Amino acid sequence: MNNQNEPRRSRRLSTIIPASHWMSIGYVPMDAQVMENLMIDMNSYCEEGIDDDVKLRPKPGHFGENVVPYHDTMLPLWKRFSQALSLCTDEDFEELYIKSISMDIQVVRTLSDSIMNSHRNLKFVKLRRCGMNDTSLLQTFLAGCSRIKTIDLEYNEITSEGALSISDFISTNPVRLQAIFLNHNNLSDRDMIVLSSALKSNTYLLILELQHNDITEHGWKAIQKAQFDETSMNSLFHCNHKCLVSNHSEGEEHTEGHEKTILIEAELVEIHADMDEHRNPFTGQTSIVKRIRRKVILSLCRADGELFDLRILNDVPLQLMPCVLELIQEHTVVRKKICRYKDEEDQLEKDVLSRLFHVLRGWHLPLLFDNLHGLPTRRSKRKRGGSSR
Repeated sequence: MNNQNEPRRSRRLSTIIPASHWMSIGYVPMDAQVMENLMIDMNSYCEEGIDDDVKLRPKPGHFGENVVPYHDTMLPLWKRFSQALSLCTDEDFEELYIKSISMDIQVVRTLSDSIMNSHRNLKFVKLRRCGMNDTSLLQTFLAGCSRIKTIDLEYNEITSEGALSISDFISTNPVRLQAIFLNHNNLSDRDMIVLSSALKSNTYLLILELQHNDITEHGWKAIQKAQFDETSMNSLFHCNHKCLVSNHSEGEEHTEGHEKTILIEAELVEIHADMDEHRNPFTGQTSIVKRIRRKVILSLCRADGELFDLRILNDVPLQLMPCVLELIQEHTVVRKKICRYKDEEDQLEKDVLSRLFHVLRGWHLPLLFDNLHGLPTRRSKRKRGGSSR
């Protein structure tokens, strides 16, 4: 009986449900056409196999920004499609891109398992406008992404509950994970505290993008703490020195009091990433030691031009004084890359000279005298009883 039904099931799954049927069960014409096209594309991957990147998304003529509703009729096809992903061994299959298609927990679980078991060449997974604001869906999806290089979850209306799931995932420190894109979501300031904590325990992530979220200066300061905690030299040393966090969008307006924070952010971008000829950041091969060195400079040379607290140098051996002076001068070169106007560069030169002067004047002076105690004196004591001739 089962053998007779098997071919019948295969033919049924291969049947394309026309847009007219989707409209008859309540889909708007545009979404109905998307469903028909989606079935055509998925069937093609199932029947012909996968020999290149996989993209399931509305055709160019579809201008809607809403997620197309899910229907249980699609579940068998999603399972076949996920199986095709798992069986693919083609080296050209590097990216899975799904956009504006809603899925339920069964589909996401099946898809997550296929991503976990897929060929190692799969590096990029993008789910945009796929309803990933649902916590259970997001957790299930991320469970299968431990071997993925880049995860793109833009335009998913992810909120605080989703931020917790993403933070938990980052905290597991996946070895292959290099980038997470969370632009155009609904993340807030309090979510940055959670993400900041996760970054402190991650040593592989290179890029975390947070542009176009509901993040203010307070939220940025919280996420910045993971990269630049200047409470002490120890806290600075134990920061995340790998991940480039991109928060503010180009052209975004900021308040006057926000300028200091933006300048520190710009310098952290310089530290965590190299710049190409168009001044776009990209992850480079700068050593962790060099990045820590530059953060020490940034902690000493305040972004607002004020003098740093010289007490931080009290425990620094006197022999390191030339190194400290060199760091301050080096910071001038770094910050010049960020200055846009000649007036800013002139003020920078004045600030550096002022810093050098106050360092020399304000160094912990007892250290100097302590080093003098061991020096021989010129005057020798005269022997008692007079001199013999």
